[in-house]
This record gives sequence, C-alpha cells and structure tokens, in this order.
Amino acid sequence: MAKVGGNFPLRGKLGDNVFTNGSLTGPRVRRAPKPSAKPKSPEFIYNKERIHKLSKLASGINNVLKNYHPDLRSKRFYSNMMKRFTKQVTENRFLILESIKGMDINPVYPYSRMGTAHVNIEIKKKKLIVSLRTTMHAKIKTMEEIEDYSYSLLLLTWGRKPFEVGHQQQYSDWIARDEEGHHEFSFEFDMPRSTIHWMLCLHQTMGFGSDDEVPVAYQAMTIHEVGSLLPEDLAIIEERKLPKQIEPIKEDAPKLRVKGKPLNKN
Repeated sequence: MAKVGGNFPLRGKLGDNVFTNGSLTGPRVRRAPKPSAKPKSPEFIYNKERIHKLSKLASGINNVLKNYHPDLRSKRFYSNMMKRFTKQVTENRFLILESIKGMDINPVYPYSRMGTAHVNIEIKKKKLIVSLRTTMHAKIKTMEEIEDYSYSLLLLTWGRKPFEVGHQQQYSDWIARDEEGHHEFSFEFDMPRSTIHWMLCLHQTMGFGSDDEVPVAYQAMTIHEVGSLLPEDLAIIEERKLPKQIEPIKEDAPKLRVKGKPLNKN
C-alpha cells in the first residue's frame, strides 16, 4: 500500500484506485479489488449485512462521545467497540450493547484510578433516576495540586429505529478532595417515549471548582450500565439473578484413586 504525503483531502474510489485518509494511518492509496466471479454465499451476505449494522450502531455511540468528550475519547474507541460487537452471536441490540459495559472510553486514562461511588439506577414512568453517593475521593499522587473533582453522567437512548441514538448529559457540583465527608447526588433524566434500550456513562474530571478546560490526564470515563425496557430483555436480566443449580455430591460415590509407577533411580 502506497502512502501519500502533503495535503490529501481525497477519499473514495477513483478509477482503479482507492484513496483513504484515516486518523491513525494517514493518507494512503491502494488498488481497488477486482470483483469476484464466484457467486456470494448466503453466509457471506449475512455476515456482510451484520457487520454493516454493527458498524452503524458503533458509529452512533462513537459520534456522541466525540461530541461531548472529543479529547478524552480514544482514537481506537470505535475499533475496540467493534471487536466486542462482532464477537456477539446475537441480533439482540441490548445484548450487543452489554458487551461494552465496563469499557473505558480511553484505556490510557482508566476510570479505576479516579474516585469511587455507589451508583443506584431506577426507572419510573420514563424517568431514569440515578442516585450517586461518593465513597472515596479521587486520590492521584501526580495531581496533588488539584483541589476539586466532579462527576458528569451521559445517557444514550435507542428506540425502535435501530441506529437513531438520543443523548443528554448532567453534571454534579464540585467536590473538595480533602473533605472528610461524602456527598449524594440525584440525577433525573427524561427518556424519550420511544426508548427501549439505554446506556449510562460515568465521567470524572479533576479541577479547581470551575468549568475551565483541564488536561485529558485529569479525566476518565467508563460505560457504567446498559439497560432495556423490553419484557423479553428484562426476563434475561431476571434469569441471570437466579442462583445456578449445582449438582449435589453423591455421598456413597467410590473414591477414584490414580495409581503411580515407580521411577528408576539412576
């Protein structure tokens, strides 16, 4: 594959060449593949359509996070999502979204290094109510000069249209890092009437009690929870809560002993 330098805004197919300009690879040009004379199998067509659908779902999430947190979002976030999506052997959007639960928006700045909080989520009449109670203030040795930190919650919602995503964000007040006590915040999101699936992201940022921009290293974000309002999906969630049946040990079962063989002393 050839690499092109200089200003190169062209993208797409031109004649027998394909021009690309990726954020990671830069501008490149390659020969367009020749169409195969073999008929495409049903499996090939199905997989191609499925990848296209998963790509549109991942693109919607990626674009929302890019708009809200353009600097924090990793350039590999989309490709990392697609790796998880394509491993799912289901067409259920809720189960596909669940595969990215717990995923950091940027693994270079993991959410685990920030403060901790107990998060409780309730849904009442198309309202998603999040209770967040801090349990440990952010303690990062390299950020001793930072005085405060805050939370922001980003809610993404989906309806019957497979790729149309809604989004809204709310912020907490600033919390003093040296405070002995803890705080509890209650966030209320009005979900659209058409909502059937949702995803909640938690974001923390260190700062000085103001909304001034801070370096990316002072932030972290994770996909905290994924949920559904569909009865069939709720049934899956409830089934997971049931204790797994373990086959009892037979008391009178004979002990299985393995015989050893003597080793020659040399």
